[in-house]
Amino acid sequence: MKEQFEDLRASKKERMEAIQSIIQKHDVRNQEQLVNLLKKIHKISTNQSAVSRDIKSLGLVKDENTGCYVLSQESRQKQLFKELAVKAREAEVEIFDGPVEGLLCRTSSQKIESAPLIASYIEKIFSTDQIPVAAFFNNSGYIWLIFPEKKKKIIQKNLKKIFLLVKNEKG
Repeated sequence: MKEQFEDLRASKKERMEAIQSIIQKHDVRNQEQLVNLLKKIHKISTNQSAVSRDIKSLGLVKDENTGCYVLSQESRQKQLFKELAVKAREAEVEIFDGPVEGLLCRTSSQKIESAPLIASYIEKIFSTDQIPVAAFFNNSGYIWLIFPEKKKKIIQKNLKKIFLLVKNEKG
């Protein structure tokens, strides 16, 4: 009896993983379609009532625009949280636990594509093993610098020198 229960749990887990895979790759609008895709793609035979319970367990909802099943935002966040926990454990992530500061820079709207390169240079110039500096950029040309509080004045001073040099060369 215990073995049968474990087999059912394993097959439910397998079915739920297959359902997640299917909804990420296919537009699924109803449970019957999902039952058919489980059989066709993953060779999993099941019925509509089991799929209905799985949909509820997975936190699937219908997208308002497409009418297709998607993970609810809460379910997606839980899934991403679990994935992040695994990746962080594998990467042996440590938290920098000290006072931090930040600076925000921005490239001109005509030079947005240069933000990644500038962020990389800033990290190479200012970051050391003992005192990390992180530079993040987005698609709008913004560069966000994060660093220990004690390094703010030296970074600001040097960045102003660098940017002033550039401005003077242009003018």
